[in-house]
Amino acid sequence: MIDREHELPLTQQCRILNLSRSGIYYLPAPVSDKDRELMRLIDEIHLECPYAGTRGIRNELWNRGHKIGRSHVRTLMQKMDIEARLPETSPLTPPPGAHGLPLSPQRTLDHRGQSRVVCGHNLHPHAEGVLLSCGHHGLGK
Repeated sequence: MIDREHELPLTQQCRILNLSRSGIYYLPAPVSDKDRELMRLIDEIHLECPYAGTRGIRNELWNRGHKIGRSHVRTLMQKMDIEARLPETSPLTPPPGAHGLPLSPQRTLDHRGQSRVVCGHNLHPHAEGVLLSCGHHGLGK
């Protein structure tokens, strides 16, 4: 796009292309050897556990002896263009231990007679069927 050998000055080329002039001088910083090694480990962990997010990957790196912060893991994952994926399950099949609980939102009434939407169920094996509400958590209005 920008031709440094063109007779038109760089400032005018940038103005025509609606680019910031400072952007044409930017040279990306090279990736350090330490970051390259961390990126290799993050890729390895991500292939083993594609559902692990920044916290899980950070914890696994700590277990392997690399003290790294979650924000640095997030930055490296963004550079690598990877993100955590949810485990693939069908939205119409209940998870194990969800003994006949409906999966769609339900309308209920709270103790003040106001309607609210219940978003889902707590499907923890030791607390099956406990409703979790989307709002109206506090007292007052």
